[in-house]
Amino acid sequence: MDMYNEKSLKNEEVDSKSNIAHLYSRLRDIIEWSDKVTKYIEDNGYTRASLSYRFYKPHWIRDASFTALSLIEAASLIKDDKFLNGLNISDKLKKDLKEKSSNYDKYASKIIDFNLEVFENFKENIKKFLNSSFESLPYNVVNYNIPARVGSDAKLYKDDLMDDNNYANSFSGLVQNDSVPLIMISLEYKADNIGLNEKEISFLKENSNMIFNFLTKSIRVQSANAWEIRSDMQHSYDIASIYRAMVSLNRISNKYNIGFDSSKVNILLDSDRFSNPLTYLKKLSINSNILYACRMPFSDKPNIDLGVDMSELIVFTLFGINDDVLETENVETKTIEEIENNLFNGKLMSKRFKYDSYFFGGRWIISAAEKGIYLIKKGKLDEAENMLKKLTKGYYEGWDKADEKAVNITGEYKINSFPEQIIYDPESPNSEDNNYFKNNGNSVIQDLMWSYADVVRFASMLIKEELNNKEISKEIRKG
Repeated sequence: MDMYNEKSLKNEEVDSKSNIAHLYSRLRDIIEWSDKVTKYIEDNGYTRASLSYRFYKPHWIRDASFTALSLIEAASLIKDDKFLNGLNISDKLKKDLKEKSSNYDKYASKIIDFNLEVFENFKENIKKFLNSSFESLPYNVVNYNIPARVGSDAKLYKDDLMDDNNYANSFSGLVQNDSVPLIMISLEYKADNIGLNEKEISFLKENSNMIFNFLTKSIRVQSANAWEIRSDMQHSYDIASIYRAMVSLNRISNKYNIGFDSSKVNILLDSDRFSNPLTYLKKLSINSNILYACRMPFSDKPNIDLGVDMSELIVFTLFGINDDVLETENVETKTIEEIENNLFNGKLMSKRFKYDSYFFGGRWIISAAEKGIYLIKKGKLDEAENMLKKLTKGYYEGWDKADEKAVNITGEYKINSFPEQIIYDPESPNSEDNNYFKNNGNSVIQDLMWSYADVVRFASMLIKEELNNKEISKEIRKG
């Protein structure tokens, strides 16, 4: 479907001053950005992180999983009759939009099923991991895990620049403990919004118990974090993802007959054992009511100096961690305040973590999207709307116009693009890691798939919440 022909949404007669024009504008944006996302996805589900940056050609399980979630989120909005009826559009356009949403669901399904293929290809590694004692287990070795990134054949990535086979049996950042959890979370998302296909149900029947055992054991081993560094540490983001994966496994098993005893999850999460991710977070990762990003193995406290991490926004949104779950007081509030004060510093976007020097410690688009999702969770829809307006302004007009505090911008930015990061007020002006910026033509990484996907997810969730909010919905309906 071409959304931009003469009968398309773009050309529908809409009073630009009406409140309903807000929905049209957001819908056009979501479709433009979602359509761009689908260009990264090949027929077999292999999904490039970037179409232009030479080191981002592989398929990352994490980036691809978040992309699948985003496309499902967009599809569920676009096919929602409550939403479509509120637009007062033609039946023909409603039909076209539902076809569009069906395509997004299909792309998401391709990604998810490709990730299942990756798991199957490295399942023997998982078995070796489970059959090894902690004393003999070589940590952060792909041959005892699944890799965080792969090639189009769902095996270790190899091209003229990179050959991950060289690191398969050595300590590396290719092992990231969020990979299997995100596979499970995306399966639950699909089960709730689209339904699982026979291949996915068969996969779960065969592997659910193995996955549960893997999750309970991987809690206790170190891996690289979401940014592929600090491989000698354990990370709150990863442990929270494991908790969420257990919840996903439980929910799927209650909906589909996959041969998994969901009571195992309930018993574990009610226990004080350190195979319980909540116990791990509560007893080993919190200090002075702040959930810190990482800790050294065998330490009884987190690393205070390294502080918090931008990925912890996801801990409190998608992964479902909060004070009720942890049975704590003010941990969520204080941790978010720490992220605000030390990573956002009053700006639209945040750097990833303290001491970040990648591309001069640039500030990432996904941080603004994830913060927006957190604001939705807290019911702060006006603040979330303002954040989305700034992201939209940056996309269409330039990032120096998106944030009044974005001064001394370094490098060129494409219009109509969501890059990986924005560089201003460089955190590390003289210590840029390995000259990534210079070697990329004095430019940031343009058109990052994860950036598009996260903004799509944020925008779709915001519209849904606005429509569910009686006062806001009433205002919109006046249009």
